[in-house]
Amino acid sequence: MRALQFVPVNSAEEAVSIADWLRTSQRDDGLPLVDESEHLRLESLAGGRTPADWEPHAVWSDGQVLAYAGLRTEEQDDGRVVELAVTRRAVDAEEFRDLLQAVAGIAPDANIWIRGVRRGEHRACDDAGFDISRELAIYRCQLAEVGPSVDVTTTDASVRRMEPADVETVAGVLAAAYTGTAEAGWSADLVASRMALPWFRLDDVLLAVANDGVTVDGLHWMKRRDATTAEVYNLAVHPRAHGRGLGRFLLEAGKRHMREAGHARMILWVDADNEPAVRLYQSAGFLPYSLDVMLSPSRSRWPGGTSL
Repeated sequence: MRALQFVPVNSAEEAVSIADWLRTSQRDDGLPLVDESEHLRLESLAGGRTPADWEPHAVWSDGQVLAYAGLRTEEQDDGRVVELAVTRRAVDAEEFRDLLQAVAGIAPDANIWIRGVRRGEHRACDDAGFDISRELAIYRCQLAEVGPSVDVTTTDASVRRMEPADVETVAGVLAAAYTGTAEAGWSADLVASRMALPWFRLDDVLLAVANDGVTVDGLHWMKRRDATTAEVYNLAVHPRAHGRGLGRFLLEAGKRHMREAGHARMILWVDADNEPAVRLYQSAGFLPYSLDVMLSPSRSRWPGGTSL
């Protein structure tokens, strides 16, 4: 086992260095290694502003950065959370297990998000004393394979692009669509905060409008990850419009929109146990690509069979 050293990332210069390491590692691995909010926290620290309730660490071994661990010290909906980024080029399954155990040593009660879990790493998670409590499946498709227009099956609908005045409307659709799920809690303020992100574009949010010309029943919110890859950032249909084929209608409209913008492929994240959504994406040509998982301390890891 290689010795692992967790070094706090305290300065703007250190944050810049870790952000550069993440970009390089993500380019080499071909997938994001931490979520968007973790990147934003690092960007804030690099700009001289330290986010509250957050402890970032670089994990060093043999004189090089092996991993990054960002601990949210404030309780989240799913407890305390660590975003763990690992450069897979330098870590085998056994070392991956050792790294998970080391993270558990500094945050014994925290859940850990791991992005792009690979073959052999599921066993390492189990051996390190963790259960998989949530799985986000990553799917992608080639936009050259966009098919003919898909008709809405039981009602007429049209697509228009989002306008600045649509914030409340978009928030209403998202709040209704995600009620009772892990993604619940959408509000106009949250939508506005996402619109303030540097990558946001109004023309990349498509709205499905009912035949009254006013009511918005669904949306496809997209993100341009780079010059060739677009993301299904959010595909949502209001419950009142379920069963009309609007999800597929919006998905195909978004694929065509991004192909016309010059993108070659589209990627998305979906809860692996959301069978209707998985069927929708597969029917539209998306194929499984990778998996993000949230790990929770195994009950068997603690004396008496209960977690701390």
